[in-house]
Amino acid sequence: MIKNMENVAIILAGGIGKRVGLPTPKQFLKLKGKPLFMWSIDSLVKHPAIDRVLFVYNKSFFSETINILQEYNLSDKVELVEGGNERQISSYNALKYLKDSDVKNVLIHDAARPLIDGELITNIISCLSDCEACVPVVKLKESICKIADREILKIENREEFRVVQTPQGFDYKTIILAHEKALEENVKNSLDDSSLVLRLGKAVKFIDGDPLNIKVTYEEDLKIAELFVNLKGW
Repeated sequence: MIKNMENVAIILAGGIGKRVGLPTPKQFLKLKGKPLFMWSIDSLVKHPAIDRVLFVYNKSFFSETINILQEYNLSDKVELVEGGNERQISSYNALKYLKDSDVKNVLIHDAARPLIDGELITNIISCLSDCEACVPVVKLKESICKIADREILKIENREEFRVVQTPQGFDYKTIILAHEKALEENVKNSLDDSSLVLRLGKAVKFIDGDPLNIKVTYEEDLKIAELFVNLKGW
């Protein structure tokens, strides 16, 4: 295992993307001719402050993953970790993989967010210089409400809420402790790493995210992502 690393990026792509409604996992869908997950890998591999990139893959699509990395000449720059049945387990698998390394910070990112740029990565790493957890967020543009049984119970003050993005940055020792504590308490289906840090009673800082850093959840999101790629000039 490589020693004396500082910032490690973890890209989670172990899911199958049921909500997209296609037989192929969404990370393999094409955005301007390039597989969705390759956009995130490119951004993180090229960033000067990122020392290593781990890609957490779906074991049913191992050969497809290898073939794509080879096609883009990145198989020697990306380390592969087998994913789990839940997002939380996939994240923990990657953190366990790093246990024998001298890692300071980890950035955990969802492969379904292809449009991360260098500035956001830099800002997260900078934030980690004086905190243990840092998450990018964006403001809500519309009102939100609490509902039950097809009725609106309450209109919330949107200024008190934010949309959470990835990559989420953590001190390595803090985030692996948070995962281990959650598993000890039989918490196995958390959809967000920062929520596990909050369970420890530790603070999670936030910075301004990027409105163009959208998550591809449904098929129509690919069309929006393509517009944003053009807007960024990529």
